Amino acid sequence: MKKRTLSILSLLLVSAMIFASCGSSSSGKKSDINKDKATAQVIAAEAPEKLPAVAKSDARKDTLIVGTTAPEGKFNPIYSSSVYDSWVVGLIMDGMTTNDPEGEPQPLVAKDWKISEDGKTYTFHLNKNVKFSDGKSVTADDVAFTYTAMCDPSYDGPRADAVEKLVGYKEYKNGSATSVEGIKVVDKNTITFTLTEPKAPAIYDFAYGIMEKDYYNFEKGNMQKIKDLFKKPMGCGPYKLKEYKPGQEVVFERNDNYWRGKPKIANIIMKVTNAQTNIQELTTGGVDIDTVAVKPENVEMLKRAGFLNLNIYPANNYGYIGWNMRLPMFADKNVRKALVYGFNRKGFVDAYYKGYADVCNSPISPVSWAYSEDIDKYDYDPQKAEELLDAAGWKKGSDGFRYKDGKKFTIHWLTYTGSKYVDTLIPLLKNDWQKIGVEVIPELM
Repeated sequence: MKKRTLSILSLLLVSAMIFASCGSSSSGKKSDINKDKATAQVIAAEAPEKLPAVAKSDARKDTLIVGTTAPEGKFNPIYSSSVYDSWVVGLIMDGMTTNDPEGEPQPLVAKDWKISEDGKTYTFHLNKNVKFSDGKSVTADDVAFTYTAMCDPSYDGPRADAVEKLVGYKEYKNGSATSVEGIKVVDKNTITFTLTEPKAPAIYDFAYGIMEKDYYNFEKGNMQKIKDLFKKPMGCGPYKLKEYKPGQEVVFERNDNYWRGKPKIANIIMKVTNAQTNIQELTTGGVDIDTVAVKPENVEMLKRAGFLNLNIYPANNYGYIGWNMRLPMFADKNVRKALVYGFNRKGFVDAYYKGYADVCNSPISPVSWAYSEDIDKYDYDPQKAEELLDAAGWKKGSDGFRYKDGKKFTIHWLTYTGSKYVDTLIPLLKNDWQKIGVEVIPELM
C-alpha cells in the first residue's frame, strides 16, 4: 500500500514564502496540485490568528526552523551517507550541476558542459563569479581535488561509484599512478573528465558539492584531515554552518556573498524531531515545517491547531506481503496470483488509512519517471482467484477449504501484536481468503 506523507508549514513560513501559491488561508478547502503526477493536496489553515506567540517572537525573526531526523554529523559531500546529512551539505555546498523538479540535470557552478560524440568525455565550463564562503574563487583545481579525493587509496566513503569509471582510477587507487589520468584541468574555469566507457547516468555524478582545495587539502593516502572537518564544512553554497549540537539541532547563517544572490531567509535551524515529538512541535510553534506520517488522527490533530497548512503528498514507502518461496505452494506463480486476486487490498487500505493511501501495484512511486501504468493491477476478483487455484490443483473440500495431495491449503502468518495495522489487516485477510478456500492461522510474536 503506497502511503502519503504530510508536510506541514506554519503560517509564518506561508506568509513569507508560499502564501500566494496556497490561495486563501481561510478557505479550509482541499485543492489538487501536481495533478499529472500524483494526488497531492493542500489543506489551508482556517485560523491563522492562532499562530503561537513563540513563532511570532523577535527571536524568530528572519529564521526558519525545520524539523528533521537527527543527522549523523558527516557533513561532507563525499562522505555523507544519510539524507539528513546530505540536506546539511546541500545548504553549504554547491556542485557543478543540479537537478530540476523533473530530475533533469541543470547547470549550477558549471555554466554549461559538453559531452563528446563517443559519450566518454565531459567538458565543464565553470561560472567565473563563484566564490567559497571564505571569499576565495572556485576553480577547476577545486573540482579536480574533490573528485581525485574520491579516487584516493584511503577513501572509504560511499561515492566510489561516481569515479570508478574514470580513466586511470584503478592505477591511482593502487598507487601505480600519481594522478588520475581521466581528470584534466584545462584552465582556471575548464575541466574534463574522461571515462573508460560510456555511462548513461554519468552526468548525475557531477552534482556533488565542491570542496575547496586549500581548506580540505590532505596528504594522499590519509583522509583523516577531511574527516576531522566533518563538523566544520565550508563551501560555495547559500549558507554557512554556525553551530551543530548532535541530537538537537544544526544552525545555519546566510552566506551574504553567495554567488547567486543573498538568500532571503537569514537563518535556518534544522531541529531534531521524531514521530513522538513532531506533532507537538508543530502545534506549539516549535518548528515551522516538518514531515509527519499520515494517519487520520494525525491529520485531524493538525487541522485543529488552525494555523497550519497541510501539504499531503505521496510518499515512497509501501507495505507488502512476502511469500516464503521455499514452500511448494508459494512456488506456483498461479497460486501467488490467486492470493492477490483474492484479497481486497483496497478494502483494507480504505479501512485503515481512511483515504490517505492507495493500493500499490509497483514498488516504484507514481511520481517517478520510471513508473508505468502498463502493468497488471490484480484488482480484487475472487472468481478469478478460485479459477487459478482450481487450475493449480487445489480443490475445495466439503469444509470449504482447498486441498491438494491430501494437504490442506493453510497459511501460517507470522506477524506481531499491539498494532492497529495488524488488528485491521488480519480479520480482513482471513475473511477474504477463507472465501476462496484458504485457511489463515496468525502466529503472533
